[in-house]
This record gives sequence, structure tokens and C-alpha cells, in this order.
Amino acid sequence: MTLLEPQEKVLVEAAFLDSDHGEIGCETCHGGDAESSEKNAAHEGLVTRPSLSDPENACGDCHADIVSSAQMSLHRTLAPFTTILKRHQPE
Repeated sequence: MTLLEPQEKVLVEAAFLDSDHGEIGCETCHGGDAESSEKNAAHEGLVTRPSLSDPENACGDCHADIVSSAQMSLHRTLAPFTTILKRHQPE
């Protein structure tokens, strides 16, 4: 059995490929160098979770309305987890 390269292990739902996001190159949101044919150079500057780490730059051009509230979203701040952890701390 031939081992797969890491980039060959990326699984994407078939429906994703037919979506607006599937129509653009990975580098549009994740960065990297799409022109490079060398794996390490192509992945230099890669952002694995751009919607969490820098939604303004990664998503803002297409999703300005969503990005404007992203900084304080529960998904980004993880506020619910902090609240839960504080509730369960021993006194």
C-alpha cells in the first residue's frame, strides 16, 4: 500500500466542490503559494483555520457582513466554555 502525502489526505465533501467555496482555490482563504509545485514552498504561510485566526483578511472580501460580528462571536471568543469551566470549579 502506498502512503499518501498529507495534501492527499484532505477530505472534502462532494457538495463542497459544487459550492461557491469549492469554486475558488484553497490559497484564496488559506494562503500559501498556488504557483509553486514544491510542497513546502506551496504551503509556506498556510493558515489552517483562517475563519478563526484572521476572519477579516480571510473572509472579509466576500463575507463583510459576517466578519463584522466575528470578533465577538461565541465561536471566536469561546465564552461559553469559560462560563462552563468557572461554574464547575471547586470552591
